[in-house]
Amino acid sequence: QNRTSGLSQQNPRILLVANGSGFTLHGITLQNSPNFHVWAYGVTGLTAWGVKILSPSLAYTKAGYKCPSGTTPDVVTPATCFTPDTAVNTDGFDTGYSKNVLLAYSYISTGDDHVAIKSSSGSGASNHTYIHNHFYYGHALSIGSETNAGVSSIAVTDLTIDGYDSGTGGGLRIKSDSSRGGNVSNVSYKQICVRNVSQPLVFDSFYSSSKGTLYPHFTNITVRDFHDLGSSKYHGGKLTFAGYAINGQNDPLTITLDNVVFDGTQPTFNAGHNGGPSSIPAATHFTLGAGPVSFASSIVTSSSNGVTITGTPGSGTGIDCSAAFVPLKSVLATSPI
Repeated sequence: QNRTSGLSQQNPRILLVANGSGFTLHGITLQNSPNFHVWAYGVTGLTAWGVKILSPSLAYTKAGYKCPSGTTPDVVTPATCFTPDTAVNTDGFDTGYSKNVLLAYSYISTGDDHVAIKSSSGSGASNHTYIHNHFYYGHALSIGSETNAGVSSIAVTDLTIDGYDSGTGGGLRIKSDSSRGGNVSNVSYKQICVRNVSQPLVFDSFYSSSKGTLYPHFTNITVRDFHDLGSSKYHGGKLTFAGYAINGQNDPLTITLDNVVFDGTQPTFNAGHNGGPSSIPAATHFTLGAGPVSFASSIVTSSSNGVTITGTPGSGTGIDCSAAFVPLKSVLATSPI
């Protein structure tokens, strides 16, 4: 009704933490939020571990999200059989301009971002650690799209993502545009196991078609020990590497790829979009190695497109992901997966 009749949605978040310090979440389960599950902004010292987030749960769908024909909702059809692809705006764990944040040993399956690190006010978002987490359906561990107050010192270690071949499934993502961009720096991803994801790596300065003079700038990004096991539907998936180098700006994405391995069919690059460069990668300075980068041959130096390459990737196989994936149902009985 919101989309077809212009009505205003009255869909609250389950848990909102505004400002303050020293907030702890431990051993809780949040399900079926009408909007974000956790939304914490302006918090200094947010510690969360053993958190489980699920939307939709078995209460609103069928096992495995296999809905009978004609019961899955769309823009005109209400229904009671929901899938992660239709339970939109149900982000899992969102922080806005918060500092000293820890999310550990947690499980998230939802219809939008697993995590969204936003930064639209104050002195920005900094000093976040995400470690030993398991993600399922969802759009990615995301930074943005609001980055105008700055994001810095983000560390992601030991993360598994099983996207279940969702068309909106994401892995690691930094997203912004010129209406809400800012500096994103010193972001480290390490020991990441991914499978069945359509968009495994997205670093996008043209996330939407919105325009302004708040230009995004992503620097000192490192992806190390990343292993994508592939997808029967999307194979290696699509990648985006797009810095911002238009409108008189020259803010290239600077990124290091070290031991980044895709099994089987290698990923391809997304097309240009939202008024950005016509081809991708663009405005990106790559540092490759010392470990392997399985798709390195598809990255081509281009002065016209602002792509540079430093370093030479080595050889070898990806990190061991054989024991990385944990069925959500094994830790949360209401999960259909």
